[in-house]
Amino acid sequence: MLETQYIKVLVEELNKKYPQPNALWNCAYDNILEKDWLFATPTNCFGKKYTEFPMRVEGDDPDFGLKQCSDLPEAVALQSSIKTPGGHAKRFMPGHSYNFFEEIYKLIISAEKFVDITTLSPFTGYFLSALRNAITYISNKEESKRPIIRIVYSNPLPNIPPLVVSDFLNEITRDVDEKSKMEIYVSILSSSFTSWNHSKIIAVDGTRAIVGGHNMWGPHYLETNPVFDVSMKLNGTSAIHAHCYADNLWDYMINMNEELSKSTFPHNNIVRYIESEKMLHGSYKFNTATNKNEIKTMTYPDKNVFKNIKDSLSNQSVGSIPILAIGRSAETYTSYLFPRPDSYLIPQDEPSDDIFIKLVSLAKKNIRMSLQSFHLSFKVAGYNDKLFIEFGKAIQKGVNINIVLSNPYSIYDTLKLASKQYGGEEPCDINEKLLNIMTNELHMAEITAKNLINTYFNVASIRYSSDKNYPNNAPIPNHAKTFMIDDTVFYIGSQNQYVCDLNEFGYVVEDPEKAQEYINSYFNPLWNESKSTVSKIFSDDVTKEENSEAMLFLLELKKNKRLKKIWNKVLAKQNLYTSKESIEEIREELNKIIFNAGFVTNEKRVAEMLNTAFFKEDRKENLPSSESDRFVKELLTNKQLLDDFLKVVDTDRDSFEKSDEDITKFLKSKGYNCNSSQVIASFNQLRNHILEYWSGNYDTWCTNDGGKSYDETDMQSKDRKDNEKLDDEKVFNGPELIVTGNLDVTIDGIKLVKPNYIDGVLSWDITEGNDTSGRITFSEISRPALIDNFVGNEFFGIIIFKNTNDELRKGKVSYYGRIHNKDEGEKNNPKYNYLWYVLSALATLSIMVASIKCKCRCKSLMERDADEKLRRRKKNDDDQSPSSSKSSSIDDKAEREFELGNITEGNLEDRYRYNADALTHFNRQDSSEMYNEEAGSMAFDMEIFHTINNPVYEDLRLKYSEKVRKMSEGLPWNFCQNELDEAVAHQIKKLVEGGSINLENDKDAVTDAVDMTRVEYMSKAVIIDFVSSNIESEFSELSASEIRAVLSTEVVSPKLKQIISDEESSYLKESVEAALLKEKDHYLIENSNKILQKISDLSSDLDKMQSESDSARDALKKVQEELKYKKEDPDLIEQEKKLNKEVEDLVKKQKEKAEEVDDLKRKSSKNEEDRENSDRAKKDVDKRKVENGRRIFNGGV
Repeated sequence: MLETQYIKVLVEELNKKYPQPNALWNCAYDNILEKDWLFATPTNCFGKKYTEFPMRVEGDDPDFGLKQCSDLPEAVALQSSIKTPGGHAKRFMPGHSYNFFEEIYKLIISAEKFVDITTLSPFTGYFLSALRNAITYISNKEESKRPIIRIVYSNPLPNIPPLVVSDFLNEITRDVDEKSKMEIYVSILSSSFTSWNHSKIIAVDGTRAIVGGHNMWGPHYLETNPVFDVSMKLNGTSAIHAHCYADNLWDYMINMNEELSKSTFPHNNIVRYIESEKMLHGSYKFNTATNKNEIKTMTYPDKNVFKNIKDSLSNQSVGSIPILAIGRSAETYTSYLFPRPDSYLIPQDEPSDDIFIKLVSLAKKNIRMSLQSFHLSFKVAGYNDKLFIEFGKAIQKGVNINIVLSNPYSIYDTLKLASKQYGGEEPCDINEKLLNIMTNELHMAEITAKNLINTYFNVASIRYSSDKNYPNNAPIPNHAKTFMIDDTVFYIGSQNQYVCDLNEFGYVVEDPEKAQEYINSYFNPLWNESKSTVSKIFSDDVTKEENSEAMLFLLELKKNKRLKKIWNKVLAKQNLYTSKESIEEIREELNKIIFNAGFVTNEKRVAEMLNTAFFKEDRKENLPSSESDRFVKELLTNKQLLDDFLKVVDTDRDSFEKSDEDITKFLKSKGYNCNSSQVIASFNQLRNHILEYWSGNYDTWCTNDGGKSYDETDMQSKDRKDNEKLDDEKVFNGPELIVTGNLDVTIDGIKLVKPNYIDGVLSWDITEGNDTSGRITFSEISRPALIDNFVGNEFFGIIIFKNTNDELRKGKVSYYGRIHNKDEGEKNNPKYNYLWYVLSALATLSIMVASIKCKCRCKSLMERDADEKLRRRKKNDDDQSPSSSKSSSIDDKAEREFELGNITEGNLEDRYRYNADALTHFNRQDSSEMYNEEAGSMAFDMEIFHTINNPVYEDLRLKYSEKVRKMSEGLPWNFCQNELDEAVAHQIKKLVEGGSINLENDKDAVTDAVDMTRVEYMSKAVIIDFVSSNIESEFSELSASEIRAVLSTEVVSPKLKQIISDEESSYLKESVEAALLKEKDHYLIENSNKILQKISDLSSDLDKMQSESDSARDALKKVQEELKYKKEDPDLIEQEKKLNKEVEDLVKKQKEKAEEVDDLKRKSSKNEEDRENSDRAKKDVDKRKVENGRRIFNGGV
């Protein structure tokens, strides 16, 4: 058995509910889909005008009504015109789609043992002609190769309009020699008033089958204004499964006939019913008494006729395509005489109903559907709400859904609306239906649902070309029942996606190669022609809200450092990757980040917001001032000031411009000469320097991965694979971290010694007497993410444990923490609550001010933000803590892996236990590839990004690329090299002076403290400024973003790749290392001078002590001499004691000072040794730099 991703899950699901083997479902893995296996009619029509459709040439042929055209080269030799083995085909102009009835004919005449046909109603037109000629052909084969033929079609009770089976038998056996022995059974299935056969099967000899959505109505499909539909052909064991399904229908009819004979209904009713039933069942069989074939009514095949022959239908298929045969039994699931009154309203469970929902739920990438409609016309059968719920869940996951429906009021040709109608819904109606489901069933905010529908849910009315209708404005009909999941697995069959209790059958095929054929030959052409009709009825609402959400996302980036880190990592890829495909991938990644963070917008809106005044951070009115700093500090301690401030912020006004004006007045009245924007900026800056802002108890987790999860240098390691799995890395509960004040931090209950808090980063060192070393960045999450409802403070970074026997707490590990929910004690903590009120006031202020500057609807925006948080929390009521919240999502992931067959049931249980004890590392995307953080303007970077992403940019690039490259070759790149080295050295110097780098630490710790992504961003800025200053003036006809885009793609990115290559000897790493070694050398020289000065000072102290000690000894000696003569003198005795003590203390101090001098001399020696090592290392780095520099900075790109 071949391994499958989707069918395996479906089979496991079926086994839970339905016994196997079963006529309603079965699976085979040996199937073949030969060339031309897919029948999408009308054939080869996409992209053609209706006038280009081949049309039939009518004539007087008794079978097809066509004119024979033997002399025309475009005429077709119809194989289905042959009635005798060895006969010759007639040549006709049959029009479009003739290949489909030709294949049906070929399939039937190939049978030698058994033929099963199920359809909605009798064959008509060319389909009837092909069937009749196939039966005639079989009758002319040798008797041993004439198969048993069973045909089932339907008419609901009470057989209106009336159908008579003998009429159909007479028609299909019209040309059969009555002496040629045949065995044909035809029955009209009428199981209830609202249930009938809707399956479409032609299966022969248990080896070959055609299954799909086509009704065999010639005029509808093969003539003018054809209906669109899809069926498929296969070879393999799945053909037997089609026979089994048909046999199940026959079992029902035979059982019903047996029940009639046992009935206790009044005699006259039974007689009338039996008389009507006689018209519905009949046979065409050889009568040995009359020696000819005869039609008889109320006759059935033997109940076991197929079962007896089934084993002899051995399938020799050597295929390898997995196919799940799936169906529903409707009212044929039991052998009662009359249906239940509620049979239409409350159908029983059906395998295919369940599997369709399950299959849609498994979608990870996309869903493609081609359907008639989502409910029957005149609302006879309703929408399948379960399906729409899964649609809603899918687009929440970012699954793209494309659906093509029949046009509303589509009917065949000139038929009345109520007759054979094919109408679908308006796309906007389906959007409204999904919106209703998402808001009422999935409890989603309306605008969130609208945005998701607008972004991911695309419903179109069918088109085949630019023609909007058929002639005479006839709407184009689609009768297909097919869909595909993730470009891998697809369904073709008879079942619609609305609730209706009919007999249905189809195939689920999982094969990437055949799926691609399906896409290329059918769905892509269909979608390309139809997508112009996609409805975006929510566009206006969504545009406004997307702008608001983009603003909130940018405000989140100011606080949520981990999110900003991920965002900048992806955005900065454009520094290195500038191809059209790469830019599109970057765009998709940016949108996924926004979506997964819980914001309903896109990167385009974010770029637009970045160009508004509020987010231009270099504007003076947006920068913090001493006055705004003073105000924020006062807020943290002055409760009355906070109360007054909250009243001003919370007061309802006619406009938010008025609110901003009143707040500015309030600030000035209190003596603070600043504005709202400056207050927000001061607050954002202040929290990076006041640790007390992050006060609270943090639940923590560690990942035993060597610190790779959040360590920038490890992230950039060439050994770190993008797709590296981290499931095997141990996750364990980390040491609890508590922040109770500024630099008042405990880990595992032990207060940190000399912690350092700079730019939002807390660090501590084991050399200061701590049990661990560490470096963590504090961040704040204010919006619940898509799959994680946590909101609050967090931190991320590394912690280094002493090397102990503890298997987990050993060496460097990743360290992550979340502030836990307030317990009862904390709820009464005034300091905690007070800080919360400060944050609440400033958060409200941020939204208000940004709304004014960005022209967004602030009040609805704040309500929207609050509603989104409440909805996510409400949806996750069972998640009582960050750990349970995350474990829940991880358990869901494990269950999905189990459903997809990636892990066994035993593995699943192990995963549950594992998740109960530890939270799997949060947000693995951080560690898969290097991240980049902007040093320059994000707005400008995104402007360049959009310029490159513009479809016309390729022409611009081609026009100027050669000129730019040639000019770059003549630039003095050695100057760029010097500028780069100076910029790196300056940045390293600032980090050292700011305390971010402690040069006393070991080499790894020093390197860890350097944010290489900032260095890379700075390098890009240096290169682009260098190139621009030398070249830009030559391109005055281009805008600033256009010339920068061309320079980025043609010069800057290639040069940057050379500089920051993944090689161990990359120039940028060497430049950083050289700058660090230079700073280390300065530090060692300064340290050496300090040590020598201290030794000198201590030596002076020792000389002084020695003098004092000598004087004390002399005085003691004199006292001791006097005591020889005055032994009992109390004053002399006391004086002796004091002098003894003084001498002892001086000796002790001398010893301590001497030891201190020795220690300093050792340090001096070590310092000199470090200087020598540093000097050697610097020479090595300089040598490598020179070699790489020649290679990189010798000329152009």
